[in-house]
Amino acid sequence: MIGIIGAMQHEIDLLISNLAEKEEFLIANFSFYKGKIEKKDVVIAKAGIGKVNASSVATILLLSFKCDLVISTGIAGGLAPLTTKNLVVGTKFSYGDVDVRAFGYKYGQIPGEEAEFKIDETVLSSIKNILDELNINYYEGLCLTSDSFITSIEQVKISSRIMCTEMESTAIVQICKHFRVPFLVLRFISDVIGEESQIENYTEFEEEMSNRSAEICLECVKRL
Repeated sequence: MIGIIGAMQHEIDLLISNLAEKEEFLIANFSFYKGKIEKKDVVIAKAGIGKVNASSVATILLLSFKCDLVISTGIAGGLAPLTTKNLVVGTKFSYGDVDVRAFGYKYGQIPGEEAEFKIDETVLSSIKNILDELNINYYEGLCLTSDSFITSIEQVKISSRIMCTEMESTAIVQICKHFRVPFLVLRFISDVIGEESQIENYTEFEEEMSNRSAEICLECVKRL
């Protein structure tokens, strides 16, 4: 069973429209849509925005639906040289609003957890092969998750090279790591952090990039 998580409805609408044998569930006030895509068992979830919502939905997918792969799809803010409409494949994940450095931890690291969560190399290799077959350009790297909309890199104090910032993925990844279930994060860039037009671009490209991310996710599910 493949679990797919989107924060907002327009990040998952295209995927839901491609479900065969669709069933709908409401669990803990979260919406789940179960069915088949290309004969593969899939359940799609609308998480809502933020780390708590995302981790709650990821836990339900793993406990109630027994997913053996979880995909996070949607949009993100990018850092130059990325531009609007670029695709990011997350390979490393950290938090942008966790700071326990006073006790010797790295910025972004929760005590008892890894400093950076990393994607399974087998999953990464598979998704890169699929994107190459589809002739889709992409970037790969660190996704930074915060319960804030980032408009300036000064909002975070992490030294690693960041590809994008968003509000859900690292929480999903952390849950998957605890369950020892592989995961995949696909994010299209809707806006570039620090640009004067950032909010304007987000407003303009939010839905278009959400749909584009869903399209890529759909093609990947068909080929996984």
